[in-house]
Amino acid sequence: MSATLVQTGKVFESKILSSVQSAVKDSRVYDVALFLASPFIGLAYAVALPFVGTGMILYLGFKALKASKA
Repeated sequence: MSATLVQTGKVFESKILSSVQSAVKDSRVYDVALFLASPFIGLAYAVALPFVGTGMILYLGFKALKASKA
């Protein structure tokens, strides 16, 4: 009896899933694509950082203000 992995409503045989994952992981195309995409991923993080930080400061400030009124 083989173990199965349930993912998003579909059932995958563990052998098939592991072979696909190893094929993708061993692929040079995946490595090259990730290498070429990495500057854009880093740029997206750098652009999003001020917005996320400002949002967190506002969220925590409103939360503290609401707690101090109670």
